[in-house]
Amino acid sequence: MKKGSKVKCISTDRDQSQWGGNDSAEEYLTIGDIYTLSRDPEVHSWHTKLYLEEVPGKKFNSVQFKEVPIEKNPLCMSCGRKQTNHPDSPYCQECEDRIDRPKEWFSRRA
Repeated sequence: MKKGSKVKCISTDRDQSQWGGNDSAEEYLTIGDIYTLSRDPEVHSWHTKLYLEEVPGKKFNSVQFKEVPIEKNPLCMSCGRKQTNHPDSPYCQECEDRIDRPKEWFSRRA
């Protein structure tokens, strides 16, 4: 995990929250919701603290989260289908073909 990673809350257990002096997950988080790391995890000898963009200034125990894998082919911003083209493009190939791009963009794709 690193800054910008997505994590899913899997526990709001009070004992897990209190380990290492973290903030109460029960008070600030919802099980099943997805959060974004606001900075790299803070690793200690017996626990790791996570800081979330959605709850500024609060720290949580990493055992209360599961990392959400980054989707390799996210959805097209135009039509919502899975992308199958270049990873720098936010569009699927069909929508990509309909959009005008500067020449420099195409040279980057090669």
